[in-house]
Amino acid sequence: ADGSILTIENHYITQIRKLTHEVYYSLPLPYELEMKTAHALMNRIVERASKLPDVEECAFLGTKEFESSAITYLIRFQCEPEIVLRVRRSVVMVIQEELEAAGISVPYQQIDVHQERPAGFNGTRPPYREGL
Repeated sequence: ADGSILTIENHYITQIRKLTHEVYYSLPLPYELEMKTAHALMNRIVERASKLPDVEECAFLGTKEFESSAITYLIRFQCEPEIVLRVRRSVVMVIQEELEAAGISVPYQQIDVHQERPAGFNGTRPPYREGL
C-alpha cells in the first residue's frame, strides 16, 4: 500500500527494457604483450576507473577470448543506469590514456595479399607501346 508496486495488464506492454548497473567492456590487446604486463595494465585501468566520480565499482575479470589478432580481456564497472553512456566514455578515456602511456596499440585485423608473379617476370615493366 506504499505505491511501490504497479500492476499493468500484459496487452498494454509492447516493449520492456531492463536497466542494469553493470557494464562489461572488452579490451583487445596484442598477442605479443606478456600476460604479466597485460594484467598490470588492466589493474592500473581498474584502479583509475574505480576513482571516477560516478563509478560504483570496477573489476578486472580476466581473459575473455583468444581472437584471430588479439587476446581480449574483460572489465566490469557499475554505475547508475541513467548515466551508463557518460561513465562508459570516461572509462574508455582512462583505457586510452593507459594504453598510450604504456606504448601499446590496439590490434586490428590485417590482410596480407600475396600475388604470384607470372612465369618469366623479371621485376620490370614491359616497354611502353604506343597505340595500345
